[in-house]
Amino acid sequence: MEGYVYVMSNKAMPGLVKVGFTTGTPEERAAQLNGTHSPHPVVVEYSTHVPDARAVEREGHLRLRKHREGKEWFRCSRELAINAIKRAAGDLARNEFSRVEQERQQAAYQEQARQHREAEKRARDEEQRKAGLRIAVEQRYGPRLAKCFPSFWSVYGWSCVTVWFVIACFPGATFMGGLFGGAILGFILAFVAKGVLDDRAMKSPAYVAAAAERQRELDAIDRSGPPPAPASSTSTPAKPTVSTRATAPAPRLVRGDYTIEPPTGTIAADKSPEQLARERAARVNQDPAA
Repeated sequence: MEGYVYVMSNKAMPGLVKVGFTTGTPEERAAQLNGTHSPHPVVVEYSTHVPDARAVEREGHLRLRKHREGKEWFRCSRELAINAIKRAAGDLARNEFSRVEQERQQAAYQEQARQHREAEKRARDEEQRKAGLRIAVEQRYGPRLAKCFPSFWSVYGWSCVTVWFVIACFPGATFMGGLFGGAILGFILAFVAKGVLDDRAMKSPAYVAAAAERQRELDAIDRSGPPPAPASSTSTPAKPTVSTRATAPAPRLVRGDYTIEPPTGTIAADKSPEQLARERAARVNQDPAA
């Protein structure tokens, strides 16, 4: 009978797990078991799809027979029950779901997200620290560099004097005309002269030396601080899937590869093929539908 074999638990019954099978989905079966008799809902711990769910359930019950509390309930850890179902299903296990693995993935995602947030915060703090140091360097070298350039108003004053002297050389020039004409033409001449003088100032030894010192300090600030974190730790982690149950799983070997926590208790030893064949034949004789 094709279906799901599952392991369920209930917070109201600590230490007990339910091992059963259903031809529907484990979630539907858990919803059927929930009722007013328990203050907590039944939780699906593990499930797997197998061709003969009833046979795998029986085999799992036989492996857990030393821990049977009653009917389908066993007093053992969920890891022990899951291992028993995995060993009973063998290579036939398909479409497995594990709440333990889902919780582990969620915890890993949350840890990666926390590390990502911390890395971003460290990067922001480091950039703010460097920005403050750059501002301090600019404020310290700003007045020193500014002294290398002539003041515009001083250049404008000398430009006005030069223009007034030129205008005074022309016959018929009036005082007011020379005054306003000198002010206007002096502004134009000062604008041109300021550009020429600034270019010369930027090539002066004093400016070149100060600018080189400022750049060395700025480069030292850029090189300071912690080394950049690896790309894997700063990249945004991928969010895990909501459910680990696959839609079209590929066959894989499952014997002995499920180690979540050290199981508490023991599982019955594997039986020989001849013994399993005799037990299945006996079950068929007792229940032809098996």
